Amino acid sequence: MKRLSILLIAALFVMIGCSDESGIVGPEQPTKNLQWLSMKPAHSGAGIESIATTSFTETIEGNKGGKIKFNFNFADFGGEDVEVKGKLKIPKDAFVGVMDITIEFNDASPSVVLSPSGVTFDEELELDIKYKNLNLDGLTENDEIGFAYIAANGETVMTEYQSLNVNLNKNKVKVVQAEIPHFSRFGFVKVDD
Repeated sequence: MKRLSILLIAALFVMIGCSDESGIVGPEQPTKNLQWLSMKPAHSGAGIESIATTSFTETIEGNKGGKIKFNFNFADFGGEDVEVKGKLKIPKDAFVGVMDITIEFNDASPSVVLSPSGVTFDEELELDIKYKNLNLDGLTENDEIGFAYIAANGETVMTEYQSLNVNLNKNKVKVVQAEIPHFSRFGFVKVDD
């Protein structure tokens, strides 16, 4: 009987210690405010801002996978030539069937919209993207920059990546192997506590 009581008490401690409300599981993660980086779009001749978009679409077979490469330029609000370069890697067996995958860019934000919207994958996709000659006025060396996406619940969430580089002197931002769990908006964000 004594052994049974000890086992019951030990089991009770394990259950209490492993509950989500216990605080033993891990520290609370501080909430961070993520703000999408923005660029002023080019102005039309009438002084009205217009947002230009560029998109790339490829038909991908899920059992084969593939890559969608992009390399293009656009004029920013000051008439400077911004270069955008990179690729979306779709691993073999990431999805079943055939899909037209679109990557859409605009000149208002260093971000992309991947579609068809909401599609999830059996294997995560990887995105490499570099913006060169991007106007980064307003950012300082002390600013934390990340790469994020819009989750299914509408929240902006940081994504994992192999590396992220920001060079304010050369006006470059680059992310390598950003994990793409589903299609939505992905891009560079400023992280505020």
